[in-house]
Amino acid sequence: MSASTTLHGVPDAVNELLEPHRLKHDDVERHPEWRFDYLCRFDSTLNCAETDAELPRDMHTDYAGCLSRADRLRPDVSAGALVTPDGHWHDSFDFGFRMMNDDEANAAANEKWDKHYWQLMREHSGCWVLETWAHS
Repeated sequence: MSASTTLHGVPDAVNELLEPHRLKHDDVERHPEWRFDYLCRFDSTLNCAETDAELPRDMHTDYAGCLSRADRLRPDVSAGALVTPDGHWHDSFDFGFRMMNDDEANAAANEKWDKHYWQLMREHSGCWVLETWAHS
């Protein structure tokens, strides 16, 4: 599976990359690749002025503030999960983060996750990053 790296290809790429991880409501079996049931957006935090200026008019309303290229991300940006162009889901749970853990255990998990996250950003520096919230 591949994803487009053009701005106009972002909506299709998002659907292509995320769909395998979406809960299938008509299936009664739980599948390990399912990670969320629906997407939503809250306040934008990426706010990349350079990307916002590049957005085609027809994409500006939906994507301004929540889309950036990986190599333009501010160092304070992070996420709980991401899907790479090969379709692989990566998240902080892979590094031991659990809602029921104590603060120390989750801090250690988040430190490992942040290193992995930024390594992925370096490996995919020319890719587009879309901020969204995945409800699970």
